Amino acid sequence: MKLILEAFFEKMDDDEYAYQVMFIIYRLFFKDLVTDELLSNHKLIDFCIEALSSKNLRIRRLVSDINDLIMEFDPSLAERIKSKKFYLHNQEWIESMEQFEDNMNWNR
Repeated sequence: MKLILEAFFEKMDDDEYAYQVMFIIYRLFFKDLVTDELLSNHKLIDFCIEALSSKNLRIRRLVSDINDLIMEFDPSLAERIKSKKFYLHNQEWIESMEQFEDNMNWNR
């Protein structure tokens, strides 16, 4: 497990590599012996929460699923994840309203 995470953090800038490793991590959350180890890795948890705003749609979807699992296993992290999701949701809404206003002003 430790080797997987070390390799991941070395190459996490490569979207395809990051996606493949995150998929492995997602699957590992279903193994009881590894779940606690994953949850205790703060760097991994931080990445999963921050990656919710990734430009890569596949990574965003996968880390969203991983974060849902994290919230089930560790309620103390749930509030942090919910806050990030709420912020991102509102950010998208604000941007869409700004685009709407720009379009309305352009049509006048």
